Amino acid sequence: MKVLGVICCGVIALKENFAIAQIIPDTTLPNNSSIQSINNSKIINGGTQAGSNLFHSFEEFSIPIGTSAYFNNTLDIQNIISRVTGSKVSNIDGVIKANGAANLFFINPNGIIFGNNAELNIGGSFIASTASSLNFADGSKFSATDTKPQEVLKVSVSEGLQFGKTANPIYLTSQASPDSKTNSLGYPVGLQVSIGKTLALVGGLVILNGGNLTAPGGRIELLSVGNDSLLSLHSSLASWVFGYNGNTVSSLSTSTQGSGNAGNLELNTQQLIVRDRAEVNVSSEAAKNFIYSSSDVNSIGSAGALKVQARSIILDNQGKLISEADFGRGGNINLLLSDLLLMRRGSQISASAGKLDTPGDGGNINIDIPTGFIVAPPQENNDITANAFSGSGGKVQINAISLFGVAPLSREDLARQLGVDGTNPSLLDPSRLSTSDITAISQENPTLNGAVNINTLDNNINRIPVTLPTQPLVSKVVTSCRPDVVRGISQFVITGRGGLPATPIDPIRSNTILEPDWVSVQRNNSRHSQDWTNARAREINVGSQKSYPEEIVEAQGLMRFKNGDLYLVANVPVTTNYNPWFNKGECVVPN
Repeated sequence: MKVLGVICCGVIALKENFAIAQIIPDTTLPNNSSIQSINNSKIINGGTQAGSNLFHSFEEFSIPIGTSAYFNNTLDIQNIISRVTGSKVSNIDGVIKANGAANLFFINPNGIIFGNNAELNIGGSFIASTASSLNFADGSKFSATDTKPQEVLKVSVSEGLQFGKTANPIYLTSQASPDSKTNSLGYPVGLQVSIGKTLALVGGLVILNGGNLTAPGGRIELLSVGNDSLLSLHSSLASWVFGYNGNTVSSLSTSTQGSGNAGNLELNTQQLIVRDRAEVNVSSEAAKNFIYSSSDVNSIGSAGALKVQARSIILDNQGKLISEADFGRGGNINLLLSDLLLMRRGSQISASAGKLDTPGDGGNINIDIPTGFIVAPPQENNDITANAFSGSGGKVQINAISLFGVAPLSREDLARQLGVDGTNPSLLDPSRLSTSDITAISQENPTLNGAVNINTLDNNINRIPVTLPTQPLVSKVVTSCRPDVVRGISQFVITGRGGLPATPIDPIRSNTILEPDWVSVQRNNSRHSQDWTNARAREINVGSQKSYPEEIVEAQGLMRFKNGDLYLVANVPVTTNYNPWFNKGECVVPN
């Protein structure tokens, strides 16, 4: 799922009389659409075909409860492009069907309402928009506001959605569950497209009031645009990708003003992208033109809770995840990720509460990514905050392998880096720093600071023994063997490493391994009869040796001479009870 910019908030009423809702074709196409009614189904035939595009045009288009609209296209059609040229809002409370894998574009600049029972039964992607026209790469348009009966429809690919002077909203409450289908959260699927396809709602506002959207393995695009905006659109494999360069601040939100609590928002997706000043917002806002006192704090609604389950989250160019409260308690943010949280260019995660002269406690932020990373370039002012102005700071809990570029700041650290003494709490704002920071403070009262707990692979104290043992460790040396009663001696022998470093990560040093190739010793039992003196004479005089011998033989034994010197030798006159390092040692006990 990809969020580029959405507004989904309180209930907005669209004025329309749906008692006479129906589907009525207009007469603006070279080959006009026609409607056939069979029982509770409206079969849509005709339309004008241009290549693999099929164009339909309607004066009105609404689907009451218990009915369906069936686009009866041939299987060679890739895109069904439909528009509403009249002045009425489309109320969709039934089923939209199409044949094959055709993508369906539906444009009504007056507004679109998807009711509780709205559902899709199509094989391709679904793009619903309140744009005024669909623009093509060759400069032509399929316009809902400027129709020409003689227009020649083009085969060229679509370029984007053009909005008029008023960008009207899209409203969604769908809780449809065809064949008892549910999404990964166990809720009704609502509007659903096929696997790998795109489900896009594009309007001035996109209002989700309990409605569900499902695109398994595909993309959900919720886009809010301003008036006179142009939104680019192009296909990418089996899906559709939008591009937006407008200046409108957009958000996906559940909010409240006054006494009611904001709703909760839960997203389950592979990847969540919030960028270009877009927000995912579950905030509580103070009512406009109303003066609050400290006694009103208990009557103010709290911010909602935001939960995101995803493989990764990308916040870029002031993208925000927010659960703030102007007056009251900040909501909780719970991010359950497997790979990555990336924050770029002034992005923010905030559960802060209160503003100047308003109480409220900060919410809690939990970022659980035990197998992944949090990355925020240090000089891009990306902040994670659970602050309060005059109330108690919240708690930030982070579990990750490691953090890169972002670090926690105490209230004292923040004041020192800002160059202030803390007496003016309004100045204790981490956004005033260019660094990427994590804070959970009370700006006004240092005794009410919250907490930042970071648990990473590098500083997990649970991986280290808390206390050292007070008693000596049990010896690992075998002590069951009795002394050699024959020789009356005991020996403890340590072999070398065979030319290998101590550990796999240690470098191979010059004194660890010799450059010449090792050779194997052809054992000759006759050599064992040689006396110790002659054996010593054959050894290399280290003091006089200027270079390595031509053949380097791995030491096969240890010799001790009368003066006490020890030598590693290639051949020894007699064998000892000590076995080579590559054999298992044995304990010989005399009878």
